[in-house]
Amino acid sequence: MRDRLRSAGLRYRAALALTLAATLASLAPQAAHADATKLIRPGDSIGPARIGMSASGLVAALGRPVQAPAGQLVFPRWGIAASLEGGVAVRLSTTSPQFRTARGVGVGAALEEVAALVGDLNEAFMQVGADTIVTFPFQGIGLVFRGGRAVEVFVMERIAMGPPATPPGAPARGPQAPAPPAPAREPQETQGAAPAGVAIKGLAEMVNAAGLLRVTGQVVNTGTERIEPVSVTVTFQRRSGEQFEKQSTLAALAPGAAAPFTVDTVIEADVVTSYTVAVTAGPDLAAAPGARQTRVVPPSAYAEFARQRVRVEVQLGAPAAGARGAFVQVLLSIGETRPLPRGWVKSVRVLIPSPAGSQEAQVAPDSVVTVLVPAATPAGLPQPGQPLPPAEDLIGEPQILEVVLAP
Repeated sequence: MRDRLRSAGLRYRAALALTLAATLASLAPQAAHADATKLIRPGDSIGPARIGMSASGLVAALGRPVQAPAGQLVFPRWGIAASLEGGVAVRLSTTSPQFRTARGVGVGAALEEVAALVGDLNEAFMQVGADTIVTFPFQGIGLVFRGGRAVEVFVMERIAMGPPATPPGAPARGPQAPAPPAPAREPQETQGAAPAGVAIKGLAEMVNAAGLLRVTGQVVNTGTERIEPVSVTVTFQRRSGEQFEKQSTLAALAPGAAAPFTVDTVIEADVVTSYTVAVTAGPDLAAAPGARQTRVVPPSAYAEFARQRVRVEVQLGAPAAGARGAFVQVLLSIGETRPLPRGWVKSVRVLIPSPAGSQEAQVAPDSVVTVLVPAATPAGLPQPGQPLPPAEDLIGEPQILEVVLAP
């Protein structure tokens, strides 16, 4: 990752404030004419979904979600996914090109033009495999690029610039009235506190249909001093017990600031059953361990991946005569499930296409389900005494509609 947040001091903050003021001024007239249901508002919302919404509020605005890993809601009708923490949305993302910011930032945007469209040169880059993740922390928006074009846009809470505002009624502190030095305190140990003053927020995981396991979250500087560099190490554990690590480095964090991270791995011969995220900060990473969290990856997280990997075996049985013509018995059973453990698969819903129509069947492990398929071809039903058509003329390739995995 390369980080352009290098400058400091009053001149930097003044220039940055002017840049943001100009950006907000240019956005205002355009936003007034934008379709609110298709608008991305950095740091706030994607369409009807807003940061801070409860799960019930998201469902009311976007409809019923589909099955997703714990801590996430996915709304396929809108093409929006939400990561939840404490019951509210902390991150929203979309892969749909229908959503755009008032200045045109959205899926399909070119990598080289996005900084100008966002209106902020303070971006952080991270390379994860073939993907380039660009985050604008002061704006609350980020994009995932592949092949130079954005394939995903996400929004999160903005990182505040500069010191917090003076509370109402509190006396202002001028430049010639520095605060007195704080009295020295004996070091104290707080059980569970991160020595480097960092914490992990919004940790979540998702497995896509291709078998990419993506871990996302935010690192928060809970201390009172600027920290750099910040390293995020994810230790994955496979079902076999094998462990391996992936690492990411974040930009420097000011006190109270937060920065998002993404770490990916590919499911190969064995599934990942849990992972531990450890954050270290400071010049001596080994001596300054930060926050640590461990999460279990439930089998249900692999539902989309299972649709691509689980196989249903099909065998033709004996012909069967019926009142409406000739039929053939089709015997269905669950075949290959690797790399998913066979014990994880509870049932498979499969579609059997045929020239005479398609049928659905529910197949359970270690059982055989029989369905009757009309012995019809484009030429019609075979005449009595004639042999049945070849199997490929009777049924097509079975289509997996749903795989129900162990909870």
